[in-house]
Formats: sequence, structure tokens, C-alpha cells
Amino acid sequence: MAGDDQTLIDGVRRLSPPLYPAIYPQTKAEIVQRYQQDYGKSWRTHLQSDLSPFTTSKSGNPMTPKNLARRFDPSRLHNVPKTKKEKAQYEALGRTLKPTPDTSKPPKYRYPPDGMTIGFIGQVKISRKWKSQSFSIHADEYGLRFYDYASGEEHAAEFLARPNGWDVMAVYFLGEETIEDYEGTFTVS
Repeated sequence: MAGDDQTLIDGVRRLSPPLYPAIYPQTKAEIVQRYQQDYGKSWRTHLQSDLSPFTTSKSGNPMTPKNLARRFDPSRLHNVPKTKKEKAQYEALGRTLKPTPDTSKPPKYRYPPDGMTIGFIGQVKISRKWKSQSFSIHADEYGLRFYDYASGEEHAAEFLARPNGWDVMAVYFLGEETIEDYEGTFTVS
């Protein structure tokens, strides 16, 4: 039974929170929802005003907010734009809005600029005997390190995505000792 890795996971997440890809609202429904969230009851006025520069009337001039008001009439609100031109207008407006994180995709993580120090205090089981251990290693985008050894960039990214104590043990003991188990506390700074 390995030690509780939760303090390790929590510490790594505290220093390297998840980064999700940004997405911009693109459809009429997404943009209406965003404006309703941002502006409450006055969402129509703001949306009509913001959408106007991206639209053109038959004369080639931008449509007035008053003309655009018809699009957001309650009876037409859920109509899906049928023309490429109208869809492009919503996409252009969406690119001007603040993006939101796309949590449907897996997050990415980044190490802090100076990396992080991972400490361990506890017991490790080697050759069926428990021994007290206290050590620290350094982790950054180049790998988990102990003195001159670094585990490599690929391992560094994997550790950041799924931190676990076995990786820390493997780097510290460098395969010189076969760790059978460990119990203790991790610190991350």
C-alpha cells in the first residue's frame, strides 16, 4: 500500500493549474446565451449594437440595431441562421468576445517558471524492511531531477498531467534500490 499521494497531487495542481483550450462563441445560440449571461435584461440592446458593424443591409451599409432587433424577437430568437453570410456575422462577433475554457477537451499543464521542489518525509520499504527517508527532488519542464539526473521532457509532461509518488521514488532512488512500498507525506513548493 503506497503512501497517500493526495498531498502531492494537490501541491502540483496548486502550482500548475489546468489550462484548457479557449473557445469563442460561434453560433447565434451561443452568442445569445453569452449576452444573456453578461448583460441580463438588457442583452438585446447590447447584442444589436455589437452585431451591427458585422452586418450589411441591401444598400451595403451596416444594419441598424433597430433592423437587427427583428432577429431577436421572441418568435424568431431560436431560428438558426440559414445563410453563410449570417453565420459569418455571428462568428465574427464571437471572435471579439472573451473566450471561455473548453472543458470538454483534456487540459494542459505548465510548470512554474522556476519549477517546483517536491519533498518526501516518511518510510520506504526496501528488501522487505522499512527505512526512514527524507529527501527532495526538483521538477520542471525538463524532467524530475535529482543531482545530475533528469527524467526527460516527456516524463515531465506526463508527471504534470498525472502526478504520483512512484515517479518521485524512481527519480530519487534511480533504480539503485527496489522500492516495494512507501508511506509518508509529500510537500510541493
